[in-house]
Amino acid sequence: MFKDKKIKLIGLEIVVFGMMTIWNYITPLWADDIYAAHMGVMDIIGMAKYDYLNWNGRIIGQSIMRFLSSGNHMIVALCNALMFVFLIHLVSVLSLRKSEQLTSFRYVIVLLITIVFIPVFGQTVLWRSGSGNYLWTTVLNLFFIWIYVRSDFLNKDFSVKYKILLFIPFMLLALMAGWSNENTSGGTFLFLLIYTIFKLIKKSKISFMHYTGMVVFLGGFIMLLLSPGNKIRTVATLGKDYLKIPLRTRFMVGFTKVNSALMDQYILLLVLCVLLGVVAYNFWISDKEMFVALSWIFSGLAIIYVLSFSPIGQDGGRSFFGGIIFIIIGLISFIPNDFGLSGDKFLKSFYEFGTIVLIACSFLSLTNGMYDSYKASDAITQRNTFILSQKKRSTKIIQLDKLAYYPQTKYGVDFGLQDIGPDMNAFPNNGYKGYLGVKGVILK
Repeated sequence: MFKDKKIKLIGLEIVVFGMMTIWNYITPLWADDIYAAHMGVMDIIGMAKYDYLNWNGRIIGQSIMRFLSSGNHMIVALCNALMFVFLIHLVSVLSLRKSEQLTSFRYVIVLLITIVFIPVFGQTVLWRSGSGNYLWTTVLNLFFIWIYVRSDFLNKDFSVKYKILLFIPFMLLALMAGWSNENTSGGTFLFLLIYTIFKLIKKSKISFMHYTGMVVFLGGFIMLLLSPGNKIRTVATLGKDYLKIPLRTRFMVGFTKVNSALMDQYILLLVLCVLLGVVAYNFWISDKEMFVALSWIFSGLAIIYVLSFSPIGQDGGRSFFGGIIFIIIGLISFIPNDFGLSGDKFLKSFYEFGTIVLIACSFLSLTNGMYDSYKASDAITQRNTFILSQKKRSTKIIQLDKLAYYPQTKYGVDFGLQDIGPDMNAFPNNGYKGYLGVKGVILK
């Protein structure tokens, strides 16, 4: 029976992997991606150093983005699809009690909820620049948390030789996860801090590796925050006068923007958290399990609200990615692995009704989104084909019409992103010189 369930789950993951591979494969490079299209390994390493000193500290996410943008298109599609499968699997597993096994039904629920609520799907999953900085780095953080809360790795008695062998990759993972994303890494550390304090209160054994991993993670996080490029980027984006605004004023403005974004885009997710949390607490969930679920939601909200201090990113878009994923884990924790576990007919009917509504809404959202994404990608591909055809005929600056189609949903790769303008030396026009080898492109 267990073997059959496992085969069914693996089959589901293969289907998701296949669909995401195709979706990634038909998605072209866009905006920031094109600047890294022809970079080699040494170029990427050099740009990581340049970024840290002159633009931002996200050398992990930015380097992943450049590898994705410059790599073989088919291999990149496979890797990005695999990372999405990892994301759904980790969200599913982290929402379970430690004694439970993941079921295919739960996996589908997680998949649908994630696809519906994930911030700007096209920008964070399909767009190479967004995927490297958000999808991949969030998976790094969730895998790091998984080691702490779901595996026995930190407390297992390995031989000295084996411990040394495992210590190095674990510390490397801790450093990379901490150095990956300002707000998501901060939320990860907050969650693990709550988890550690809870274990100390319960007088559970905590290993040296447990503390060491958190210290190295924190070290990477501090290096990320101390990047000299952060201030340079802020001034370049918003001007020197922004830094003269009192911190309290900046915080209050950012705080209200975050509130507005949550109300406009994620109020349904928050209402579901409250509704399912109340039902779960009154019918089946234990106090400890409730605490864990609320820790996920609290950490997710912290990831989002820390953006109040940020100069940009309070619009509910890419910067909300890690926080929303954490909140989704908390939400899924309120859903039992088996609807019949309590024997309560009302509870069973409640969850079944919710599941039917979720499937219907997800179907409508996903089918429209995939079609919208396809049309948007096709429009970009058509433009690139036109540029290459014009390149063969003339060495002059190529004049372009607006894209034949602009996405209407968050699933399009260029949804909400900047298109070319009339200045050939401005972003993203100047990226086409190196990307397609033309003198320049401008908008008619």
